Amino acid sequence: MGTARTKSVTVRLDLDVNGQLDRFCKDAELAKSLVVNSALAYFLRDNDKARLDAVTDYVIRAKKRK
Repeated sequence: MGTARTKSVTVRLDLDVNGQLDRFCKDAELAKSLVVNSALAYFLRDNDKARLDAVTDYVIRAKKRK
């Protein structure tokens, strides 16, 4: 396996999402960057409708929490 080509970026995460991500990474003993990259790659491989549905679902859930 070769060296990953990476670029550092700043991302603002929803506090609830960040907390869930931190707990998952700790329990699974995985780096947060690995999990986020995996999730984004999976999301971007999906079709446009599925991506839009995922974003819409997130917005609806976020609004209900407030």
